[in-house]
Amino acid sequence: MKYIFLDVDGVLNSSERWHNCRLVSADRASKIDDRAVKRLLKIVEATGAVVVITSVWRRYDDMLTGLCETLFAAGIDVVGYTSWQPALGRVDEIQKWLKESDGYEAYVVLDDESLAIPHHVQTMFETGLLDEHIEQAIDWLR
Repeated sequence: MKYIFLDVDGVLNSSERWHNCRLVSADRASKIDDRAVKRLLKIVEATGAVVVITSVWRRYDDMLTGLCETLFAAGIDVVGYTSWQPALGRVDEIQKWLKESDGYEAYVVLDDESLAIPHHVQTMFETGLLDEHIEQAIDWLR
C-alpha cells in the first residue's frame, strides 16, 4: 500500500483561497481549491496511492465529511485518518499509523508545516499544493 498523509490548510487551500472564500461562503469545504485537488489526483493516478487525512479537519465531522466527499468526487480514495492524540505531534501520529498498518510500500507527507519526517513535501500556506510539488511526491511514492 502507498499512502499520502494529507494536511488540508496550506495544501488543498491557501491564504488567498481563504481570503476569497471568506467573502462568499462560511462553508469550510468550499475553501478547498479545485486546482490543488487536481494536482493531488495526478499524484494518486501516477502512483496508485491512497489518502490518510492528518489535518485538524479530521477532528470535526462536518469538515471531514465535506473533505472526503470532495476527494471521492475527484476520484481520490481516502482510507482513514490519523488518530487525534494531543500528547502526540503530527509526526508521531503518522509514524503510529505506519507502524500499525499491515505494511506499506511507500508514503509521502504533504504538509505546509516543517516536519522532521522523511518523505515530506513541504508546501506553503500562501500557495498550497503546486505543480512543482507533484514530481517530488511521485518520486517518494515510487
